[in-house]
Amino acid sequence: MRFRSLALAALILLLGGMSVNSQAQQKIALDSPNRVNSWAEQYQSEVFANEISAGTVERNNVVYGSTFSGNTKGDLSGHLFVSVNYANDINAVGLDKVSTFGADPLVNVSGGSWSKMIYVDGNYAGSLSGSIGSGSVTWNADHTMATVELQLVCENGTESFAGITGFGTFSGTIDRVSGGAVKGVLTLNY
Repeated sequence: MRFRSLALAALILLLGGMSVNSQAQQKIALDSPNRVNSWAEQYQSEVFANEISAGTVERNNVVYGSTFSGNTKGDLSGHLFVSVNYANDINAVGLDKVSTFGADPLVNVSGGSWSKMIYVDGNYAGSLSGSIGSGSVTWNADHTMATVELQLVCENGTESFAGITGFGTFSGTIDRVSGGAVKGVLTLNY
């Protein structure tokens, strides 16, 4: 429970800092030609991030807050923050190896959250955020590389994205040999 409070406080500070930075930038008016239309079908962005937390084991052998954060380039350039919860067998791997995502190389994701700050032509356009509906993490034999597949639910939008809902995916890798580098593709549909 203590970790959830710390993770929430960290997320509030991160988003608060982004908010202060974005307020100093020019905002896109609702009638601007740069406003994103809600009838668009699909947007893709490359993700270049870092794993900033392996998470914490709590009751019922669930790891909360395995987190990565970084930049995106492509259709929706900006910044992405993802916090994943997943099942973990601490009896099999021990608390000292939580960052291996459990003894089973394939781990089912049990939830989490994500947020995406978006910039158009260098100007803050708004943000999208939501929950992680499902997914999987598959580790190699020595638990240094993982393939991550996440199903995202878009529940909230702000500014030019106000009222937008939809779904998406993140498909990528975590490379702990390279210090927790996360690379992949974010696809959003709304």
